[in-house]
Amino acid sequence: MRNLYYYSTRFFSFSFKMRNWYQNISKYLFSMCTYWFPQLLPPPILSENEKYIQKLTDNFKNTLQKSDDGLKEQLNNNIEKDFYNTNVQNQGIVNHWKTNILLENTPRGCIVMFYNVDKQCFSYYSDTNIPYSILNAASMKYVLMFHCLDFFMDTKYEYDSSILLYWLDEEKRKEEAKKKEKTKKVGSSIDISKGPFLKKKKSIINMDEKKDEQTENNKKDENKLEYVNKFICEGKYRDYCFIQKAPKVFHTNGFRTKIMDDLDSETQLQEQVLSYKDFKKLNK
Repeated sequence: MRNLYYYSTRFFSFSFKMRNWYQNISKYLFSMCTYWFPQLLPPPILSENEKYIQKLTDNFKNTLQKSDDGLKEQLNNNIEKDFYNTNVQNQGIVNHWKTNILLENTPRGCIVMFYNVDKQCFSYYSDTNIPYSILNAASMKYVLMFHCLDFFMDTKYEYDSSILLYWLDEEKRKEEAKKKEKTKKVGSSIDISKGPFLKKKKSIINMDEKKDEQTENNKKDENKLEYVNKFICEGKYRDYCFIQKAPKVFHTNGFRTKIMDDLDSETQLQEQVLSYKDFKKLNK
């Protein structure tokens, strides 16, 4: 007779096979259910950084989808017209955007953000190193809060900033002007096509046409706007001074003397650029 040890080993081997068979069937059924009913899948577990970025990006994308021409004008009504014409050199505009501050509590720490007109980027103060994704999400909140949507220049979100398009057009004009100057210096008066050269065969011409088509397609891909926002860390969070000091103004209360008039005349003379002839005339 067979002993108990023989039957116990057979039983355990059979149970092990049944367990594997059950696991395989359950995996197959679960994959089929998730394929036909994807809403049954549990939501992915996001980190604090991913939740923060997703919240602000969803808000930004929803506003872009809803925005028509009138709403876009409303979201850009705080931007001065000087941004769309030339480089801004007005100190009043520079100081104005330095006072438009976003104080944001991110998962990586608090930041102070504003748009830097001189450097044409977003400046921020923070005590920790913050990645681009979080800074980009904070800039989305900034442009929607202060109605300056054209300052956002990340083309990944399918928004073409008119300021960015103006900058790119200006660069193209400068490059074309440089090319014209080079061609004028070289002198393109010689026509090479009229020279004694061999003509290409039809097969070679067809190959050249295919190469031209490929180069055109590559140029189309290159012409797609690929631009990102720029961020510069100006210092630590504790270094930023929220209270701006008023400039010191010394009032004389209308008090004038001959000495002050002489000093003013000397400063005016120093500011003027005089030639040698004018200097001699003044001495006469």
